[in-house]
Amino acid sequence: RMCWCASGFHCELSGDFRVDAGHLSLIGPSPQFQDRTCVSGQVCVTMDIIGQDLGDGDRLMILETCGLFTAPQRFVHAGMSDDFTLDGSHGHWGSYDDCDEPWNFDCRGVRPTSRGGDYRMCWCAHNYTCDRPDDFRVDIGMLTFVGPNPLTNKRTCVAGQPCAFNSILGHFIQDGDKTMILDTCGRPERRQLIQVSDVWGITFHELRNVPQYGFFAGSSDAATSAGTAFAWSDGVEVITAPGGLYRMCWCGFHYSCEIPEDFQTDAGSLEVVGPFFLLPDPSGTNTGEERL
Repeated sequence: RMCWCASGFHCELSGDFRVDAGHLSLIGPSPQFQDRTCVSGQVCVTMDIIGQDLGDGDRLMILETCGLFTAPQRFVHAGMSDDFTLDGSHGHWGSYDDCDEPWNFDCRGVRPTSRGGDYRMCWCAHNYTCDRPDDFRVDIGMLTFVGPNPLTNKRTCVAGQPCAFNSILGHFIQDGDKTMILDTCGRPERRQLIQVSDVWGITFHELRNVPQYGFFAGSSDAATSAGTAFAWSDGVEVITAPGGLYRMCWCGFHYSCEIPEDFQTDAGSLEVVGPFFLLPDPSGTNTGEERL
């Protein structure tokens, strides 16, 4: 209610405002503890946001503190959602786009790949300027972002030996998570012609994106020790990857974690000790360094 008090009189306490002058509709989310959860490397969706007269075009921004320039690194669109739909109740960051181009980093859509942690969901109404963090001052709840933390892990394996490592920490990581070793997270290394069959047993060939050579089927075994330990082939079979510096790319449990595009979160580096892979030299004139 809008309550009135005349000038010249005592107008400081709520009891001084006795005249009801009408009602004020305050547009915005309500309640302001609408917590949600997303997973690093996956499309982040917030559904069923409720409030007073919400509308299409409203936006959320993910920040550490609403109204301040504290957007987490690697969060798509600097933390800002796409325009909300369904009367302002449904929004998302990233997309499910797919494509056939193997060298396109966005083949699976742009997705937030920030480190795991707790962030704030900050709201801004449509028809207003919603471009900068200081436009998003209304805190509507916490976003629990599941994923590795920190994203600066460093591990070492040796070519010709089993590869396993542990102590990969994170926020609500769990058994069943996986990693894949790639030159660049989310990008397939190459394409391979593979024979497959459909539900009627008819066989045909198709091109599939395949992971880094020398790491068996590509992704690690399912994580153990509460999501902190990873191994390939039960830590028994040896890897045959060329020596070099690779990226450890993470994918959360309960999601598709099969091909390189599924592993978009870069959790750190893996150094493989061993001989470099030398590119073919039909001319026979290039030095070893030129063939690397």
